[in-house]
This record gives sequence, C-alpha cells and structure tokens, in this order.
Amino acid sequence: MNEQDIQLFVGLVTNYFKTTTGIGGQIGTPYLSNARDLELLDYSAAIGISGNQKGVIYFTASRALARKLVRLSGESQAHDELCADMVGEVANTISGNARERMGAGFMISVPLVITGRPDNLRLPTRLPVVVLPVKWSEERAFVVICLALN
Repeated sequence: MNEQDIQLFVGLVTNYFKTTTGIGGQIGTPYLSNARDLELLDYSAAIGISGNQKGVIYFTASRALARKLVRLSGESQAHDELCADMVGEVANTISGNARERMGAGFMISVPLVITGRPDNLRLPTRLPVVVLPVKWSEERAFVVICLALN
C-alpha cells in the first residue's frame, strides 16, 4: 500500500462518520503493524477482499462506540446483537465505498462479525498491515487494512 491508498481509506472512514452521524471521526496517525499484534476491541467485523487485490479489511470498535451508533440509527436498546450488526455495517460500508473507488476487481465478502476478543483471528502475515486509529464521540475504534494492491 502507498500513501495514496492510505489517504483513500482515511477519507472513507472520515466520510462514513460524517455522513452517518453528522460528526466526522478523527483519524489518528496511521501506522504499520504486525498481523500478530493487532488489538481487537469489543466488536469486530472482517471483510475479505479478493479479485485483483487480496487481503482483509476490518473494523473493530469499543462497546460504547457501537452502542452510540446503534442509538443514532433509531434503536432504543443497544444490545449485543445490534451492536455486532452495526459494526458489520460499518465495515461493509467502508469496504463497499472502497470498491466503488478501486473498481470491479476489488471484490468484497459479507462481513464476518466477531463479538469479544478472540485469540484466533488471523490476518495474512505476508501482507502489509496499516492501522487507522479512529476517535468518534470520545470513543475509539480501529480500521485495519491488510491488502496487496496491484
């Protein structure tokens, strides 16, 4: 991935929060990480990428952030199932918007949603891993991009 690819995702994440909530998410300094040392928060959703590009994109969020998003969507109760669905929707929207920008060769899967912090989530270890720290409404999340782009 190059700087232009990273900036694309920074824009997509910022736009997601601004469009969906009216409040843009603050993106911290993107950084490279080791696939084995990634932090998972309370809810995570992974989107597999295939086609001309290969890899995975995932969004992981704190329980507080997920609950706030669920309530903004009009739900009065933000239970675990709705929070997990919301995180899946965030990952799907960001990945879908990336597909629009990158073209038809950027094929996305349905989200794999994970509640809790499993030890068995594995990312491809031979691909670069870029982490985008996100802060929205005083809560934190991460967008992790692990792609081989042509």
